[in-house]
Amino acid sequence: MKKYIFILLTSSLFAQYDYNLEDVNSSSETYTSFVDTSYFGGSVSLHYFGHFSWGTCAVRFEQLNEKYDELIEQGYPVTLTGIGKDTHLNSLSNWTDDTSTPVCADSSPFDTWSGWSASQRDLFVLDQDGNLIHHQNITSGIPSDLEELIISNLNTDATDLSAKSFRLNQNYPNPFNPITTLSYELSNNTFVSIIVHDI
Repeated sequence: MKKYIFILLTSSLFAQYDYNLEDVNSSSETYTSFVDTSYFGGSVSLHYFGHFSWGTCAVRFEQLNEKYDELIEQGYPVTLTGIGKDTHLNSLSNWTDDTSTPVCADSSPFDTWSGWSASQRDLFVLDQDGNLIHHQNITSGIPSDLEELIISNLNTDATDLSAKSFRLNQNYPNPFNPITTLSYELSNNTFVSIIVHDI
């Protein structure tokens, strides 16, 4: 008699802080896609909970977007997602005007908000492995050391560029449609050829 053993392998990555919500920001690369744990892999991720129609919530999200844009321009793998409640979708433009980051609307009974124990204007920062490294209510303003916090928690794999000729970083966003960014670092200036293979 043959016996079979089935082993289910699961990852604890982002297990505590998880969601799978549709991106409703028409300016985002992931628009109409469902933003889930795979989107945040390999990046320090910012998750902002707020009210689409309240001025302070919109201002804080705008400030987070500005910081996010600065970090992306510098080549840092970071993601930002705003999470509101679908009962206030009529005010969505307060968050989506001039932003390209995913914005998700949690549906009643607001399981994502409950799962994260989130309050209005709560900012959660997770490291590249999905561990919570910072949680703060940012009603009075975004943390002055937010950029330092993000950069200090990026996994550099202790790579010394003087010992290696290059470093290829995780692409972002991931998954993507239709654009992603591949960043790399070199020990000196030289011509580069990057080939992407479709398996």
